[in-house]
Order: sequence, then structure tokens, then C-alpha cells
Amino acid sequence: MSIADLPPVTASRTVCHCIRVTEAEIENAITDGMAQSVRCVMNQTGAGTGCTACHPAIRRYLANQCPSPSSSASAPTCVMR
Repeated sequence: MSIADLPPVTASRTVCHCIRVTEAEIENAITDGMAQSVRCVMNQTGAGTGCTACHPAIRRYLANQCPSPSSSASAPTCVMR
């Protein structure tokens, strides 16, 4: 399955069933917490810290929400929850 095969994003859909994290929580981590990687989303929400089956969905959400990094941009920093 590729990232393109995943269903459309909806705010109330549970992305991480192990930790019960919704897309709204992931969106908040990206927009408010400035998460720019799966690791940052994991640190801020707990999503992806269980079985990791939600990692493709988190990657897709990041691809849709995060601007492409410029060549001069430094590595993203993560805010711990």
C-alpha cells in the first residue's frame, strides 16, 4: 500500500489505534507544535509509539501540511509532550 492509497484525511478519524490519537491531534502537533517528522509527531502526541501501523498515515499528513524544507533550513526540532 502506498501513501496515495490511504483514505482522505478527516479530523475525527483515529489515526493511532494503540494510543487513540486522532487526526485533529496530529494536525495540532504539526500546526501548533511545528512537528515536521514522524518522530516529532510521536514525541508530541504519542501516535506511532505502539505497533507503528499508523506511520504511513502520519507521513501522508506531514506531506500535506508541512512546507518543503529549503536547502538552508536546519534540522527540525521536536517539542516533547
